[in-house]
Amino acid sequence: MDIKIQCCGFAILVFITYFCLRQKSIGTHSGNIEKIGERVFEKTCQFIVEKNIAQYGIEYIEINLSVKQCESPDFADKYIGIMEKYGVNLSLINLEVTETASLGQKEILINNMQKLIEYGVTFFCGFNGYIYLI
Repeated sequence: MDIKIQCCGFAILVFITYFCLRQKSIGTHSGNIEKIGERVFEKTCQFIVEKNIAQYGIEYIEINLSVKQCESPDFADKYIGIMEKYGVNLSLINLEVTETASLGQKEILINNMQKLIEYGVTFFCGFNGYIYLI
């Protein structure tokens, strides 16, 4: 029997580190979540370009973002700068906002999402997240 598995995308997740930081309350208050998220994003962009993931049939990599990351006023500018630094094909990146129920700065998050969407990035926050944002 010949079994073929086709993969069109990957998700980048950092749950263990995030969970530990959150449980100790050092992540959300000290800015560590934002720093970790930015580092993961930069390494992912570097990987996409250096490994030329499209040649392997990978259509995109999905990167989960914390609401705390998206509430930073300079979030969109930082991430656009990282994508430009590596020259990433924007169709290879999908960003997803998690835990929108803990959102405190709704307007900033929406502005950041809008800026990234206008730049050409695909942005998701799941059905419940969209309902909450509306």
